[in-house]
Amino acid sequence: MKDMSKIKFKDGIDIYKFIADLQGPNADQIYELLVKYGYGMEFDGRSVKVLTAPTKAVYFHDNEPELTVREIEKSLEKIKELGLEDIFKNNLSIVTLRSSFIARVEWCVNNNLPFVDQENNFLPALNTKETFAQYSTQVPLKEVKTVSEAEAMEGMDAEDRQTYNEIVESLNYLILQNPTNEYLPKIVANITKNIIGSLKRKEYHFLPLTDIVHSVMFEGMDNITPEMQELTDLILNALPEERTNEESRPLA
Repeated sequence: MKDMSKIKFKDGIDIYKFIADLQGPNADQIYELLVKYGYGMEFDGRSVKVLTAPTKAVYFHDNEPELTVREIEKSLEKIKELGLEDIFKNNLSIVTLRSSFIARVEWCVNNNLPFVDQENNFLPALNTKETFAQYSTQVPLKEVKTVSEAEAMEGMDAEDRQTYNEIVESLNYLILQNPTNEYLPKIVANITKNIIGSLKRKEYHFLPLTDIVHSVMFEGMDNITPEMQELTDLILNALPEERTNEESRPLA
């Protein structure tokens, strides 16, 4: 890196320990890619290693090849598409920028499975295909999103996906906090499936999220029991605070 002064590190980190990382042949190119995608950030010992990525992949036995500059660019574009820039910025590393890791995160998003903890750190279960295979079995096969449902999400823009992710994360935390409630995961799965159309219509510009979620909560579900209906307030209270938006407007 020609100008190391442009790299900022978090407080308490000795920059001189990472001189070799900053002097990699592709450090400038990778840094510019990060800035282009909105990752103007303070680095730490984990995230700065991203700057050492090579141009060509090198395989180590049966492991995945090294992260390359090209893969970083493709990963940053995919993260933008998913609307998860803030979470990845908080967890930036060689591991989290791999396309395989991002695919696991996307699978969790699509199937309403938690992928971060309360501090917005990725769950360790996502780090390898073995640990993720075990973790993903928490989603019953019959509840895994169909191809048509996944395709429905493709029409969502970045704002829609950000709103969707906020709702999913809030409801996933609720599931984690109520692990013995057998009805909650089913209702959450139903909400996240049915709410896609509302978000694509930008209903969140003029309706509270609680109203939108309430309107689709039990849509299409059979055998709605009183125990399920009793979860309504619990679910609505778990949603993120109302979003302020310059385009928001009251109903006529």
